[in-house]
Amino acid sequence: MTNTIYRTDTAMVIEESDDDGNLTRSLLLGPTFGFRQGGYYLNKPPFQRYEYTKNSTFAAFLAAPVRRALVLGLGTGTVVQAIHERYPDAQIDVVELSAEVIELNRRYFFDAARARARIHQVDAGEFVAALGAQARYDFILCDVWSHAGVPDFVLDHGFQAMLGAALEARGVLSMNGPRHLHQSLCETLAQRFSSLLGLPGNNANLLCSHRDDVLQDLTEERRAALRSINVDAEAIARGSLFVKAAAAIPMAPGEDPRPAQGRRWWRVFGTPDT
Repeated sequence: MTNTIYRTDTAMVIEESDDDGNLTRSLLLGPTFGFRQGGYYLNKPPFQRYEYTKNSTFAAFLAAPVRRALVLGLGTGTVVQAIHERYPDAQIDVVELSAEVIELNRRYFFDAARARARIHQVDAGEFVAALGAQARYDFILCDVWSHAGVPDFVLDHGFQAMLGAALEARGVLSMNGPRHLHQSLCETLAQRFSSLLGLPGNNANLLCSHRDDVLQDLTEERRAALRSINVDAEAIARGSLFVKAAAAIPMAPGEDPRPAQGRRWWRVFGTPDT
């Protein structure tokens, strides 16, 4: 059963119940309201509901410890909440162009102000371009696309170079985009980062780092922390494709990453290569 608790021409908040008694609150953006921008279980806080926010949280925990984080695109604040609850002293910059989305987070989802986050209501491309040379983040999430498409700057070499310059040596960049851009993102990001990891799912969700070992550092303590919020780190690892920047390999929809490079990632995480 679905109940609409807020709706305008540009945004909608719904609550849905399933046969197991779970209640999910989600955000959709208009005018098409084509897909959910994020959400969580109301009856199982702080359990995460959607695959793409789980992937981004997985990325943030690989960047541990997170002292400074930059979140481009607020969504429902799920990743901001996860970072704050694990690293309560982290300084978080949130960039969100829509005043309505910011207000809906305050009313219906995780209010980023609770994390003492600095909320910047500006264009993400302009914000990154204005970052000073000293700006450095342990974790950066770039998730600024919607039904309206992907801003041109996301694929721009200059923008990606600025993200790379703002990322600490052991930091992690999580880039989320539509699936049809997977190959293009792989090709451009591989020119900027030493390590590139494609996560499973319907989106093009890529993790990037300047060091080869960072994206392999999934300790048991981090696995347990992820499990506590309904993020299955082992499942994400099993479905991921780990590639060096010099050998970026696009993953077609439905392609099984198990052969070759996929096995390499599994071995890093101690999963039997069978």
